[in-house]
Formats: sequence, structure tokens, C-alpha cells
Amino acid sequence: MGIGGSTEAVLAAAAMKILGGQLLARFKPKKDEDIPKIKKAGVTDLKKIFTADDLARGQELTFTATGVVDGPILQGVVFRHKTIITHSLVIRGLSGTIRYITTHHHFYK
Repeated sequence: MGIGGSTEAVLAAAAMKILGGQLLARFKPKKDEDIPKIKKAGVTDLKKIFTADDLARGQELTFTATGVVDGPILQGVVFRHKTIITHSLVIRGLSGTIRYITTHHHFYK
């Protein structure tokens, strides 16, 4: 259970759907002034509970993430002499392919 914005919900829903999981979300505006914006975006029922299928439609989905700090899935950014190393994850919905990518970004001054 957590809190976040609608953008974060869509990103998480895509990953959950591809991996066979589920996500449930609903709008909880911080301020009453946010309600007209939400309704203008097409949401008429603020009590509706959205599923991963609602938030991430179709099967041609891709989820990509790069670790910033160390976490349970990805290592964070590593700074070395003249090199920065990043760790990314790419998941493809149609095939279920999961790729872990380690990239060495070299720079010289």
C-alpha cells in the first residue's frame, strides 16, 4: 500500500501487469481544487477503483527503470574514476522478456 501520483500508478501498473501481478488504485485528491482537473481528464467517479488493466491497457507494454540508489531490484548509480555505472531493467509485455542492463558511461576531462 502506498501513495503517489497518477503517473506513478500507470508506471507501476505496467510493470505489475507484465509480471502477472495486480495493482489497485483510486484517486484521492489532496485539495478540492484538484477535483475539476481530474474530472477534465475523464475520471467521473472519484471512488472508482482502477486495476492494472484499467491503467495499462493492451499487451504491447514495456517497462524500463534505472536504479538511482540501491534497492531490492536494482543497484544504484556507481561513481568510479572517469566512469559512472548505471543498472537498468527492461521488461517487454508481449514476450515477458526481462533484461538487466549494466552500462558504463565513460567521460574524460
